[in-house]
Amino acid sequence: NYAIPITGFFAYTGHPSTETPSMIFGGALGFKVTNFWGWAEYLGQNTGDLSSGGWSITALPRMPRYGALVFRYGRFDPNHDVTGDYSDQLIVGASHDFMDKVSLALTYESTMFETDSIDPVSGIFLHMQAGF
Repeated sequence: NYAIPITGFFAYTGHPSTETPSMIFGGALGFKVTNFWGWAEYLGQNTGDLSSGGWSITALPRMPRYGALVFRYGRFDPNHDVTGDYSDQLIVGASHDFMDKVSLALTYESTMFETDSIDPVSGIFLHMQAGF
């Protein structure tokens, strides 16, 4: 039993005569089986001459009785025309589902910058999620 979720969206905002229009677009493709969930995402925005975007890849090897491991890597570039401005984010950790739509995760997260003048930012985080 498996699923292949696919999603995408496109939005255009701003009235050309009063403000700079902005186009936002994105998409995701996933794969889900009992013991593994994985997906890739892309998000982009064009506003006037500024073009930005980012992507991420996530993998969750799962042991339904115990929980899941979390691996996520992503990159965001705030301006495609400028070099030295992107950042990468790495997230690794573990999660546990206590009941349907209630979960807890402990993760190590680090953001690294393309430029050497900005030090990486890292931390350990506790996440709780409850759905309705």
